[in-house]
Amino acid sequence: MNVDVTINGDDLTAIIQVTGDLAYGSTDVFVRAIADLTARARGLRHLRVDMAALSFFDSAGLASLLTAHSQAVAAGMELHLDNRPAQLNRVLDITGMQKLFAAG
Repeated sequence: MNVDVTINGDDLTAIIQVTGDLAYGSTDVFVRAIADLTARARGLRHLRVDMAALSFFDSAGLASLLTAHSQAVAAGMELHLDNRPAQLNRVLDITGMQKLFAAG
Protein backbone atom coordinates (compact mmCIF):
# COMPACT_ATOMS: atom_id res chain seq x y z
CA MET A 1 0.00 0.00 0.00
CA ASN A 2 1.15 3.52 -0.78
CA VAL A 3 -0.12 6.71 0.82
CA ASP A 4 0.74 10.13 -0.64
CA VAL A 5 -0.06 13.35 1.24
CA THR A 6 -0.25 16.81 -0.35
CA ILE A 7 -1.48 20.13 1.03
CA ASN A 8 -3.73 22.01 -1.37
CA GLY A 9 -2.77 25.53 -2.42
CA ASP A 10 -5.45 27.12 -0.25
CA ASP A 11 -3.74 25.69 2.87
CA LEU A 12 -7.11 24.54 4.20
CA THR A 13 -7.21 21.14 2.53
CA ALA A 14 -4.96 18.10 2.73
CA ILE A 15 -5.26 15.40 0.10
CA ILE A 16 -4.24 11.83 0.82
CA GLN A 17 -4.09 9.39 -2.08
CA VAL A 18 -4.43 5.72 -1.22
CA THR A 19 -3.00 3.21 -3.68
CA GLY A 20 -3.40 -0.55 -3.31
CA ASP A 21 -4.98 -2.49 -0.47
CA LEU A 22 -6.38 -1.03 2.72
CA ALA A 23 -6.47 -4.33 4.54
CA TYR A 24 -5.10 -6.33 7.45
CA GLY A 25 -1.34 -5.92 7.51
CA SER A 26 -1.27 -2.69 5.52
CA THR A 27 -3.48 -0.23 7.40
CA ASP A 28 -0.69 1.00 9.69
CA VAL A 29 0.76 3.17 6.89
CA PHE A 30 -2.62 4.87 6.36
CA VAL A 31 -3.36 5.34 10.07
CA ARG A 32 0.12 6.72 10.72
CA ALA A 33 -0.19 9.19 7.81
CA ILE A 34 -3.52 10.46 9.16
CA ALA A 35 -2.16 10.72 12.72
CA ASP A 36 0.95 12.61 11.57
CA LEU A 37 -1.08 14.97 9.42
CA THR A 38 -3.71 15.78 12.05
CA ALA A 39 -1.02 16.32 14.69
CA ARG A 40 1.08 18.78 12.70
CA ALA A 41 -1.28 20.46 10.23
CA ARG A 42 -3.01 23.12 12.28
CA GLY A 43 -5.57 25.22 10.47
CA LEU A 44 -6.61 22.57 7.97
CA ARG A 45 -10.36 22.26 7.63
CA HIS A 46 -10.70 19.43 5.11
CA LEU A 47 -8.99 16.08 4.88
CA ARG A 48 -9.71 14.48 1.50
CA VAL A 49 -8.85 10.82 0.98
CA ASP A 50 -8.75 9.92 -2.72
CA MET A 51 -9.84 6.29 -2.99
CA ALA A 52 -9.64 6.04 -6.82
CA ALA A 53 -6.67 3.65 -6.73
CA LEU A 54 -7.96 1.53 -3.84
CA SER A 55 -7.86 -2.07 -5.04
CA PHE A 56 -9.12 -3.96 -1.97
CA PHE A 57 -10.29 -3.34 1.58
CA ASP A 58 -11.43 -5.53 4.45
CA SER A 59 -12.70 -5.04 8.00
CA ALA A 60 -9.28 -3.75 9.09
CA GLY A 61 -9.47 -1.17 6.31
CA LEU A 62 -12.92 -0.16 7.45
CA ALA A 63 -11.64 0.17 11.02
CA SER A 64 -8.79 2.38 9.78
CA LEU A 65 -11.34 4.68 8.12
CA LEU A 66 -13.15 4.99 11.46
CA THR A 67 -9.84 5.81 13.14
CA ALA A 68 -9.14 8.42 10.47
CA HIS A 69 -12.59 9.93 11.03
CA SER A 70 -12.02 10.16 14.79
CA GLN A 71 -8.61 11.76 14.34
CA ALA A 72 -9.92 14.26 11.79
CA VAL A 73 -12.86 15.28 13.98
CA ALA A 74 -10.59 15.67 17.01
CA ALA A 75 -8.39 17.99 14.93
CA GLY A 76 -11.39 20.05 13.74
CA MET A 77 -11.37 18.68 10.19
CA GLU A 78 -14.05 17.21 7.98
CA LEU A 79 -13.06 13.89 6.40
CA HIS A 80 -14.03 13.35 2.76
CA LEU A 81 -13.74 10.03 0.95
CA ASP A 82 -13.40 10.93 -2.73
CA ASN A 83 -13.69 8.63 -5.74
CA ARG A 84 -15.07 5.77 -3.68
CA PRO A 85 -15.29 2.36 -5.31
CA ALA A 86 -18.83 0.97 -5.50
CA GLN A 87 -17.93 -1.83 -3.07
CA LEU A 88 -16.85 0.69 -0.43
CA ASN A 89 -20.07 2.68 -0.84
CA ARG A 90 -22.07 -0.52 -0.41
CA VAL A 91 -20.24 -1.50 2.78
CA LEU A 92 -20.61 2.03 4.19
CA ASP A 93 -24.34 1.88 3.43
CA ILE A 94 -24.81 -1.56 4.99
CA THR A 95 -22.89 -0.62 8.14
CA GLY A 96 -24.57 2.77 8.51
CA MET A 97 -21.21 4.52 8.28
CA GLN A 98 -22.04 6.50 5.12
CA LYS A 99 -23.11 9.50 7.21
CA LEU A 100 -19.68 9.78 8.83
CA PHE A 101 -17.85 10.51 5.60
CA ALA A 102 -18.48 13.35 3.18
CA ALA A 103 -18.44 12.17 -0.42
CA GLY A 104 -16.49 14.01 -3.05
